[in-house]
Amino acid sequence: MNVINWCIIAIESIQNYHDRRMRMATETQPSLDVSFGLAPEHLINGILAGIVAGAVFGSMMGAGMMEMVAMMVGLEGAMAGWVVHSLISAIFAIGFVIVLSLDPVASVANAPSVCGVVGAVYGVIVWVVGAVILMPLIVEGTFMLNLDWMSLVGHIIWGIVLAVVYILLVALE
Repeated sequence: MNVINWCIIAIESIQNYHDRRMRMATETQPSLDVSFGLAPEHLINGILAGIVAGAVFGSMMGAGMMEMVAMMVGLEGAMAGWVVHSLISAIFAIGFVIVLSLDPVASVANAPSVCGVVGAVYGVIVWVVGAVILMPLIVEGTFMLNLDWMSLVGHIIWGIVLAVVYILLVALE
């Protein structure tokens, strides 16, 4: 091989490397063929996903927490707490469906990992609104900052489970 052939091979190798890097840089995450909105089937999927996420989170809660959840509405017992927790989870899940229907979110959330991140952030918002602010006001009758970090982790997991189950249900439509 002469010097010219070596140069041609080197230039082609550099070009191939550059082309591979450009393809990798422009490839997007795999996405599901889904569209988000406020159609009744989306709301039903959100409610179902919320109940599943609530069951996962509820199973992680410590002893006595379901009784405290029941106390929020003047009821007693773990079973009443499970019913209340499921209803609260379904209501917050409808809020998640509304968030996903917003243009800036809907345009990127069809990638499962992005939807999971949106769910995790939504879980933090639900934790602040529900566990940090509302629950102490309702149960204790006064505001006291409730910064239980295990509750935060549980709500983040709730949000991720909600997002994953919801996007899968929408994709199966």
